[in-house]
Amino acid sequence: MLRFGLDHLGGKMSQTLNAAERKTFIAGYSKLLTAAWSASDFPAFIANIEADPVAVLSGYGIEIS
Repeated sequence: MLRFGLDHLGGKMSQTLNAAERKTFIAGYSKLLTAAWSASDFPAFIANIEADPVAVLSGYGIEIS
C-alpha cells in the first residue's frame, strides 16, 4: 500500500514518489476513477468519499495521512 502525506496548502504531495510508488499510486487511482465512472449512484459514491476519505482511498490501495 502506498502512503503519502498531503500538506495543508493546496494538497501537494509532501513526498516525492519513486517509480514503484508512482506505479502503485497510478494503479490505485485508476481503480478509483473506474469505480467512480461506473457507479450507479455517483452522488452516493462521492458522499462516501467525503464522509471517510482515508478508508475509501485505502480500499483502492492509496493511504493518506
